[in-house]
Amino acid sequence: MPSHDVVAVIGSTNSPQSVAVAHVLGPAQLPMASFFSTSDDLSNKELFPYFMRTLPPDKFQFRAMFHIIKQHGWTYVSVVHVTGSYGENGFKQLRDLFDQNGICLAVVRKISRKMTVDEAEDVAEDLVAHSNARVVIVISNRDNAQMIIAATGLLSPSGSFLWMASDAWANSPTYMTDLGDLLLDAFLVSPMVADIDEFEERFMNLRPNDTADPWFPEYWERLFNCSLQDGTCNTTLTAHEANASDNRPTTFSGHIIDTVFMLANATARVLAATPECEGVTGRGARDCVTGPRLLSELKATRQNGYTGWLELDANGDRLGRYVIKQVVPDPVHVYDTVVVAEFDSLTRKMTLTNNVTWFYHAPLPGQDHPESKCSHPCAAHEARVVQEVTCCWLCNPCRVNDRLAFNGTRCEACPPFTWPDPDTDESTCLAIPPDTPRLDSVMGAVQTALAFLCLLVCLLVFIFFHRHRSCRVIKASSRELSFLMLLAIAMGYVVMVTMVAPPTDLTCRLNFLLFCLSFTLLYGPLLVRALRIFRIFEASKRSARRPRFIESGHQIVFSFAFIAVQVVMCVVMMLEHPEWHRLSQSSPQEYYVELSCEFPQAALASFLVYNVLLVAVCTLLAFKTRRLPDNFNESRFISMCVSTKLVVLCCFVPAYIVSQRQLLRMLMLALAVALNHSVALVFLFLPKIYAVCYLEGAGDINQTTVHGGGAGGVTRSMNGSTTETGTGVPGLGGRPRVSMMNVGLPRIGESHVECEHAQHNGSGVFDSEDKAPNFNQIHPV
Repeated sequence: MPSHDVVAVIGSTNSPQSVAVAHVLGPAQLPMASFFSTSDDLSNKELFPYFMRTLPPDKFQFRAMFHIIKQHGWTYVSVVHVTGSYGENGFKQLRDLFDQNGICLAVVRKISRKMTVDEAEDVAEDLVAHSNARVVIVISNRDNAQMIIAATGLLSPSGSFLWMASDAWANSPTYMTDLGDLLLDAFLVSPMVADIDEFEERFMNLRPNDTADPWFPEYWERLFNCSLQDGTCNTTLTAHEANASDNRPTTFSGHIIDTVFMLANATARVLAATPECEGVTGRGARDCVTGPRLLSELKATRQNGYTGWLELDANGDRLGRYVIKQVVPDPVHVYDTVVVAEFDSLTRKMTLTNNVTWFYHAPLPGQDHPESKCSHPCAAHEARVVQEVTCCWLCNPCRVNDRLAFNGTRCEACPPFTWPDPDTDESTCLAIPPDTPRLDSVMGAVQTALAFLCLLVCLLVFIFFHRHRSCRVIKASSRELSFLMLLAIAMGYVVMVTMVAPPTDLTCRLNFLLFCLSFTLLYGPLLVRALRIFRIFEASKRSARRPRFIESGHQIVFSFAFIAVQVVMCVVMMLEHPEWHRLSQSSPQEYYVELSCEFPQAALASFLVYNVLLVAVCTLLAFKTRRLPDNFNESRFISMCVSTKLVVLCCFVPAYIVSQRQLLRMLMLALAVALNHSVALVFLFLPKIYAVCYLEGAGDINQTTVHGGGAGGVTRSMNGSTTETGTGVPGLGGRPRVSMMNVGLPRIGESHVECEHAQHNGSGVFDSEDKAPNFNQIHPV
């Protein structure tokens, strides 16, 4: 067997052959440069340290496929790959890229190099069962790809799948025209090649006698199906005149030429870099070009070639470019291809060169490309319930107050007083702006206006009472206590305004204190007045001696004692409960939060118990004095006032308890104050104003009529004389009854004079708050 002293080897044309040869050349330290072997196994420098290539390895074409899929937003694809390093390494590359970028695999099938029809049909059934994965990558040869595409066309409607070809069959569409429309719109990924017109022109015009190439005669005999030895060939013919379809040179001739130039340039650099080898030829030059030195210069290649920029990485792999073509219809040849993008393995970027067109796969409305996804995005406020494949999910509606947690896969309730934020796709929660009492609101404006109107009425009553404070009818009602009750009523109306103020700890404490005092300051003095009336008339039954502690000073002391109890209770509650305003949300699923005053239940309970006790005692005393003479019917008005108070409590307390809105609770308290204090103003003060203004002689009570229980009565004047009256009213049991209608009251305009005169007249039955009525002067018949 002849041997040759070589410095490098160019070849081989396929990866299995290159693997076998590289195993032999590596130990001999002979560089091997291939122009067509693309297996990723050859990048292993531990096994193939002297192998390199001018064609990019397979891993870059699969990265180009990944960029196409990512560019179109496809997230659910299928992969069919052939057995062996080509298919299995390609699938591994794709799987790693898909896992890193959230792209899911629907069907993964490994097929044999020469698959059967049954195997193709089985693969087709699996693909049709996962028809949502419309994009199918086929890493195999042309025959296998054609069988799979034809089988799926029999099982699914037209346009169900979009095919993506590896370089093993990317240049074969013209041989697959029997597939019809099934192959349209497919993407073909292959290394970039260059047509060298000068080489093709020379090659196509060669004759056997024009070249010393030892392989050209063999090519010529096969091209024209003749024999040069037998003389059956016409040596004047050229390849242009041959009828064979493969008479053109290979499309990878540019890579072959670049490989030759790469080796030649590297050899020249080795010789130029060694001083002792400069100008040496023959055997001397061979001794200078060693395997390690040539390998180093080959890896340092940086040159422009026919196929573009030629540069090798540390593994001896070319960082070249891939072209992505799309199959389009052609009226003559059925199929044509259009370059739509280029992928540069040096920059790892894809560049679009032409618009992608869709002849066979119509995009969905609102999209510019077909979709390939397992599940559609969930609607707003829906969580993804991920299935076995992460790209497949069900959509689960969340509650209105739930945020989307864990990348939108779980509904999680927002913390209290917060709501899902739409600006962050509801992945976070935002504080709900609280609603607070405001003067500029409708409720606040109405409440404030009503309070000021009531305050104006209260002020007018105070002015009237102060102006006519010397009238007997006003003096007899304990004017000091009346002024205290007027202050309480005014304080209640002020509370109606302060309740509309923005809630703070200070304003809420102040509201509670004023609210409690407005009731106690009203019913404490009212209880003192009722107790005074009761003691006076009870004492008159036993003797004419005046009861003790009924003077104005004593009444004021008793009233402030009752008020002091309430103040102490309020102070204790304020010390016991530090928080008096808070945020509240009646329902977590309602976009509504209130910032309002919160009166503790214990504080409200203590207030209610104490004031109900005052009202109950007032009611009892009013009941006991119900049969007093008509001149002293103050107990009737007290009875009506406290009864109304009980009605207000029965109505508003349950409404306050069951109300879910804090602002509504504050409104309930304000209405309860307004109604209660207005009723007190009407029953306790307006009758006296009416008496002073419209009843003649109200300022000078000069006559009292006492009716007995028999057939007649006695009328006693204030000067001590008596006059018999008509028949008494049956059923009174002989108890005296004094008629207010018999009392001479001042006319309007005369009240001031008569009130001044009454200051010096101490003989009346009840002419001042410091004196008891003299029932010894009243004698029933």
